[in-house]
Amino acid sequence: MRTDIVCTIGTDHHQFGRLLDWLDDWLEAHPQYRATTLVQHGQSRPSRLARNQSFMPWAELVEMMANCQVVITHAGPASLFEARAAGHLPICVPRDPGLEEIVDAHQQRFARLLARDELVALCENRADFEAALNRFVTDPASQVVEYDQNRVARTVANLDTIMAEFAAKRTRRRR
Repeated sequence: MRTDIVCTIGTDHHQFGRLLDWLDDWLEAHPQYRATTLVQHGQSRPSRLARNQSFMPWAELVEMMANCQVVITHAGPASLFEARAAGHLPICVPRDPGLEEIVDAHQQRFARLLARDELVALCENRADFEAALNRFVTDPASQVVEYDQNRVARTVANLDTIMAEFAAKRTRRRR
């Protein structure tokens, strides 16, 4: 069966109903994508309108990403970078600790870092999510990425700097 949209929210035990609600509402308005949208929902509830799979082998998920039109994901590094390796600018909705979707704000910080380098389409609200998804299904070329060694090197350097600053702050707090 053809899959146009793959949404993976990882395997964390926290619920991520917010992203599933956003996607279901979008699918309600775009019924032509219901049968061709696959949600890997982990331990969260399944989508009301898409095809669902709670867990799937990593190789199968990566293959689905490689053969779809759009990838939507939480801010898990493996999911994001596999989507990019498959040639997609992923729509990234980081989990929010204020909504009890995760224990702390690490996904938000990480996603914002990647968005700064234009490595993800960061969507922290419903309007941005719907706009990105509409743009990507209307103009698939807008979310295709090419591997760029220099861009990867800059992102790794930025991440090293952020991690060093984070470690320094934690060390100062413990004193």
